Amino acid sequence: MALMEDHKESAIEYLKNAVKYNPEFKEAYLLLGKILYERGDYNQAKEYLKKAYEMYTEKKSQAVYLLGLAYSYSGDKDTAIRYYKELRQLDSNLADKLFESIFN
Repeated sequence: MALMEDHKESAIEYLKNAVKYNPEFKEAYLLLGKILYERGDYNQAKEYLKKAYEMYTEKKSQAVYLLGLAYSYSGDKDTAIRYYKELRQLDSNLADKLFESIFN
């Protein structure tokens, strides 16, 4: 388990450098937000996921889903519900998963 955490830490540093040198690297923002969310760092995850959300047009549902989860787990259910409502228009399956996470 410690080895996996070391890889995540390395990935976080790599991705932070990637967006520092290429601020338009939207995939890096999304992946960085996802890793930070999985690590339980919801506030920092939201920062990167919001940037991905702003940049994406075609993969926006993934960013919206992860933002909803991050807000839900950080205690902001109202904002999580706002993202759930948006996600219903983009991907009903992901919206259902988000709904379960918010209310369970």
